[in-house]
Amino acid sequence: MSKKDKLFEIILVGVTFVLILATGIIFKQKFFAILPLFISLIVMILQSRVNSIGFLMGGLNSVLYAIVYLGFGLYASAAYAFFVSFPMQLMTFINWRKRPYGKSTILRKLSAKQRIFGAIALVTLWFALTAIVNALGGSYGGLDSAVSLIGVVGTMLSMFAFIEYSYFNMATNLLSVILYINMLGAMPEQSTYLVSSAFGLVCNARAFLIAHRLYKKQQEEK
Repeated sequence: MSKKDKLFEIILVGVTFVLILATGIIFKQKFFAILPLFISLIVMILQSRVNSIGFLMGGLNSVLYAIVYLGFGLYASAAYAFFVSFPMQLMTFINWRKRPYGKSTILRKLSAKQRIFGAIALVTLWFALTAIVNALGGSYGGLDSAVSLIGVVGTMLSMFAFIEYSYFNMATNLLSVILYINMLGAMPEQSTYLVSSAFGLVCNARAFLIAHRLYKKQQEEK
């Protein structure tokens, strides 16, 4: 990693840390609610490098997120964090270590049929989950469900080292930004999560570039 990249990471983490802390203090956010956000600063930087350790830390941090999401009434996100993100990120770490490539892993691509089937299944599940979340009285059912489902797909793809995971991770963070913007009116303290999601979007865009560069290098070596 070049000095320029390291400086970029330091500035990005530093600015985000200050913004999360400042908005947390201004809107009197409970410390436990923003604790996973601070841990995520390191997790997202590692994952932006396509580093397997990031998934180990991210999986453990998902337990904290699940507890916080329950308090916000984001039931789909809470279920995703605990039942999907937590175990599957740990499995991702294990699987990546089985097929190592430096600090990363050997990446692959989905076939055209897998992409089509996956898209149909994703849309169908989104309608079903949105109906369930709304019936349970959850908040922002459509967006909450979309964030959770796309997050599930991204997590599964990363677990099996499909390079398409980088697309879904960016989409998850983009939708999270939209979700938290919508929540600001009723819950201004969600500014901390909005800042974190924006940070995650930058990190996932970086991971997208690095992952594709890594995949191209691996294919050339073949």
